[in-house]
Amino acid sequence: MRAIAAVAAVVCAVLAPVVLAADEVPFRLQADELFVSSDQSTVQAQGSVVVELEGVTVSADRLDLHRDADVGWRFSAAGDVEVSIEGELSLAGDGLSAVLDADAESTFARSLEVETFGGESRFVNSVGEAHTIYFRGETGRVAFDEQGKATLIEVEDAEVTTCSCCGVPLRSQPYTLRARRLRLYPDRLIVVYGLTARIAGVPFFWLPVYAQPLEETLESPLFPAVGRSALRGWYLKWNVPFFVSESLYGSVLLDYFTAFDEIGAGVLMRYGFAEHRGRFRVYHFPAKVGDSVFELSASHSLPPGEVWSGSGNLTYRVEGEQTEIDYGAQASATRDAWEIRVSAERELETQEKDEEEDALERITERRPEISISRAPWHRGSLSLEPRVELGRYREATGEEPAVEALRASASIGLRTEERTIAGVSLTPSLDLQGTLYRATDFEQGRGMLRAKLRALWRNVRAEYDLVLVQGASPFTFDAAAAVHHIGWDVTSHAWGTLTISSGVALDTWALDPLRAQLSWSNWANWTLSSEYSVADATLDSVRLDGICVRDALSLTWSIPYRPAERRLDTVRVTANAEQERFTIELDALVDEGVLKVDTDLGAALPFGPLTFGGGVHFSDLAVTSVSLFAELLTASGWGGDVEWTHRGGTPSFADVRYGLFKDVGECLRVGIDREATDTWLYLSVLAFPEAIIRYAPATSRIQTGE
Repeated sequence: MRAIAAVAAVVCAVLAPVVLAADEVPFRLQADELFVSSDQSTVQAQGSVVVELEGVTVSADRLDLHRDADVGWRFSAAGDVEVSIEGELSLAGDGLSAVLDADAESTFARSLEVETFGGESRFVNSVGEAHTIYFRGETGRVAFDEQGKATLIEVEDAEVTTCSCCGVPLRSQPYTLRARRLRLYPDRLIVVYGLTARIAGVPFFWLPVYAQPLEETLESPLFPAVGRSALRGWYLKWNVPFFVSESLYGSVLLDYFTAFDEIGAGVLMRYGFAEHRGRFRVYHFPAKVGDSVFELSASHSLPPGEVWSGSGNLTYRVEGEQTEIDYGAQASATRDAWEIRVSAERELETQEKDEEEDALERITERRPEISISRAPWHRGSLSLEPRVELGRYREATGEEPAVEALRASASIGLRTEERTIAGVSLTPSLDLQGTLYRATDFEQGRGMLRAKLRALWRNVRAEYDLVLVQGASPFTFDAAAAVHHIGWDVTSHAWGTLTISSGVALDTWALDPLRAQLSWSNWANWTLSSEYSVADATLDSVRLDGICVRDALSLTWSIPYRPAERRLDTVRVTANAEQERFTIELDALVDEGVLKVDTDLGAALPFGPLTFGGGVHFSDLAVTSVSLFAELLTASGWGGDVEWTHRGGTPSFADVRYGLFKDVGECLRVGIDREATDTWLYLSVLAFPEAIIRYAPATSRIQTGE
């Protein structure tokens, strides 16, 4: 509909170019008959009216344009109105009308209405298949803001489906979704009132209202979940949606288990006011058997104002005796080059250990921290940047006692512009920081100075780094150590790109490893890197990496070598080839002389109505699984499939899955499957792999989803 508004905005002509002088807005169109009033305030076109605009075509029997001094331009088309938008979307209706605003630079729609329309559009589903969706509506309305952007699309008596067969009207197709009213807030939210799901025109499911955000997934599935739990018996889970306004909507969460008459309840709500946005969720399940559950989560974002902006979130969960909490919030304001920032957060850092040891967890909490900083003051080539921080911190590492203290810090940074002396570009900087830590049982301070000088001469770079530290921090997150170091690298671009780098610690005169890296391309992209220990006079490592992509084939490799041990380290090669009918995936490792290979081969070969295929998985050059399948699909929609999967052991009939199905209108599939010891009845929408429901009569199990 937005494209229709664009058509209404500027109309191009082929036969009769007409320029409306008053507002200098050009309208060009093609028609059998054309009338323009003497004051150029009214334009009428009749007979085979065609409007073309950059991939958009509109045709109608009649077109009227009228300029209203109070409202602006009124645009209307009547009689077999058809719209085609870049070949992807087509509409047909009885009439189209719009109100246009025009100025010297542009013309855009203020509002637009369509009467008794229908159409179709192409889309690609989650597995990459192209399908067509068909729709109709009695009336459609679009509202626009002052920049001509659609803010609300509203349709009365809307109906959609992916079926188009059997020579019957849209509402009698194998399945349709009908809405008494549909409201779309572009890029934000879709709301449906009076949603009815139909099969062959017969209603089988109804919802009074349904709301779905477009950017995030609302926990409101269209249908309730029904199933059986081994512990709690049959269950019904449903998030019942509600909608008050575009700024307040959500779901009521209801779970019921029959075995012990257990009921879980909660609410999920999204809200907005004065450009604030937020989400709130609370849920409680008072289990009679097992652990009770309580969950609370909330998030809020401030409006992007001229001064303050920010956001925050909180997650709290209690299951039995286990409690989990996570939070984070920040707000900042900027005025006259000054910035103030307030933040409170909980950070979890996990450090991996050896296989015999558990991972070490470190939790750092700011509760809260306030920082004030200013954009650099400039005085000639010198700039000065101050910063002050104040906050209360708590740090807990593993089983060690937690450290909690007040932290106050002040720092100043000095910078100068790049200077060139004797062909060498120099960039110096200096940072000074003082920090005070105070707790109930200790008080300590730390001072730190950091001086840095970067130099560049032709293709040689060097960096001098000096860090002086007086005192220490009780926390790990802001620990600092003394540094006195010079690092350098040389880069050459010729046949390839060669970079050599190293450095020296001036306080201990310990030399950094000498590193070299050579990159080049011919039929592949290659990188050869090495590391040489100057202190030990040994070559520590050499590694060759590469990647090659050719059409449907991609190949990557990494070959590390340990010269001191005269052996290859773990060598890895991965390959992937994908054709229309064949796929190959290979992942090979050579570790300490042992080859480990995982390979997947797949194929699908069509022979008329029959398709044969299968796959083989190899692990360490041994077959770990084999699958074969065959599918028959007749022109009448009847079909069958059989699949055999073997994962080791003695082959058995239980490894075979087979079934019969019927495709209805090339949009629905109804079938029966036999898998292991279960027989399943299922119904699926072909255009949406996720839209499937399966039922096993013998065990009363129900499954939904892909």
